[in-house]
Amino acid sequence: MGDLSVLKDPDIWLCTTCYQCYERCPRDVRPTDVIMELRNYATKLGNISKNHRAVVGYLKNFGHAVPINDEVRKRRVELGLDELPPTMFKYKEEEDNDLDKIKKNFFDLPPEEEEEEK
Repeated sequence: MGDLSVLKDPDIWLCTTCYQCYERCPRDVRPTDVIMELRNYATKLGNISKNHRAVVGYLKNFGHAVPINDEVRKRRVELGLDELPPTMFKYKEEEDNDLDKIKKNFFDLPPEEEEEEK
């Protein structure tokens, strides 16, 4: 409603995006969509939780929010799966992929703000 202080509120990062509120809202408010938009605006202003910033870093550096280490690769093979899942991990190793372009444009976060003393 015009109060931009919500963009600095750490509570907007507590939503797990489980969509239960979305599915149960009797007025079709779509709270999860609202929270996601608030997060987008907050991020543009440099307000992003450390955990979400870390996830963006994982996406940028590894192509996936959960990095795959040697242990996970080994387990996948033991289970009869390809060593890499059909995600950006797999495509990152291919030549002529567009991931560098995506990385440059998609993961451009504002610098991390200094935490204020409380």
